[in-house]
Amino acid sequence: MAGWLKKLFSPSQGRGQTPTVDLPPLTDADFEFLLAQLLQGISRGWQPDRLEVFIADLGIRGKVTAWEAWLERYSTQILAQAQPPQQQQVGTRLLYISNAFKNSPKLQRFARAFGDTGQQLVTGRGKIAIEIWEYAGADQLAEQEVAPENTPTSAQPQEASPEVAEPVATPEAEMMVEPLPETPETINPEASEPPTQEAPEEFTQEATIEALFQTGLTKADQGDFAGAIAAWDEVIEINPTISAVWHNRGSAFGRLKQYDQALESLKQAILLAPDNVLIWRDHSYVLMALEQWQAALKSWNTTIELQEDLTEAWYQRGLTLEQLNKLENAQINYRRVLHLAPDFAQAQERLEAIEAVLNAPSSPLPTDPWAE
Repeated sequence: MAGWLKKLFSPSQGRGQTPTVDLPPLTDADFEFLLAQLLQGISRGWQPDRLEVFIADLGIRGKVTAWEAWLERYSTQILAQAQPPQQQQVGTRLLYISNAFKNSPKLQRFARAFGDTGQQLVTGRGKIAIEIWEYAGADQLAEQEVAPENTPTSAQPQEASPEVAEPVATPEAEMMVEPLPETPETINPEASEPPTQEAPEEFTQEATIEALFQTGLTKADQGDFAGAIAAWDEVIEINPTISAVWHNRGSAFGRLKQYDQALESLKQAILLAPDNVLIWRDHSYVLMALEQWQAALKSWNTTIELQEDLTEAWYQRGLTLEQLNKLENAQINYRRVLHLAPDFAQAQERLEAIEAVLNAPSSPLPTDPWAE
């Protein structure tokens, strides 16, 4: 093996004089040896260009998909055979490599692969889950501009499902049921004059919109999200300027895991109601489900600007920052969560995991840099 590895790292390799395509695939033992080489090289100060050469010298056998497959096998073995302290030690080493890789624009996928596996081993439970908070009950549009956390419109930590922090959960945007805003015709129908035999067109239109809107809500309550979307599409054909319709339509698409359509609907809802914190919240969740982490961070920033005490927004922003490998900033967010809700167990777990990686607890509430 020593002779083969010498060939593998020879300077001629990167210039194609010894094509790696003719060599056998790398074995698990080879990958472990290369991992040790990476750790040693990075500890000696390897810069991004040197890391790029190291990967390039491996040729097609060292492509990122091969590393990803090995890292999955490796982490499974470590989790099954090693004790938690050893798991965390290996995970910290992988995060160390990930941080070195992320300094190279060419090695970002390698950085994610090592980072995800490192987090899995540090926590002992897998990748970070995207926790989706379920809404219970209908919004009152006039009251939801800033929804206080002690009302049903904002999820409390103790109401979160015990499974939300499980690592392999698939992100899913939960249904946000928003009622149709009241119009003069619907606020107090008993006080209105009885309609004439030929009702005004505007009155008939409003009645049709309300009927279709309620049909959509009923179908959504029954789990028929496609039927709900169809009903709300009819509302949009009549009047495309009702933010609640676009909001609910986006949430229904989210429940169907059709996240691209959900995002388009929620963007339209934001245009119509730019200060609605709940629309921004659901918009942020959908971006997380699409793994558009930088956009999700900006969306959570806006959500928090609209309501600074929204605990779930700080927590989800922390998860988003972790996905962007901004661990120090994620640490600040989890501290903020615990300041708002001291019993928030998931935030405490994430904070402890990060502090184990950074090997340094943060001060309670430092200034948040709003990392872009």
